[in-house]
Amino acid sequence: MNDMTVCIPLNADGTIHDRLGQAHTVAICRVSDGQVTDWTEHVVEWDTTYGVDVLGVHHPRVIRFLQGNDVTAVVADNVCDIMQTTLPTLGIEVRMHVTGDARQAMD
Repeated sequence: MNDMTVCIPLNADGTIHDRLGQAHTVAICRVSDGQVTDWTEHVVEWDTTYGVDVLGVHHPRVIRFLQGNDVTAVVADNVCDIMQTTLPTLGIEVRMHVTGDARQAMD
């Protein structure tokens, strides 16, 4: 991953959360020339809004966050079908089936 801004859903222990849209915390990781140059964690509380928001509110909330942080790729174990379709149309690459330690996934 060169010159990218990546969003990774996190578990409390630093491993990759199993679902992007149900994460409580995400990391925004900046990668330049294959090296992590910045790592910032954000409490997004998508776990508390998934499935309880008014229909049509949750996905736009996630998208606004990604766009607001200039994310160019999402690294996660799972991303819902809607987001798998929507994110690439917004120029955000989706890399799925990535598990384990989030920081090591960026190496």
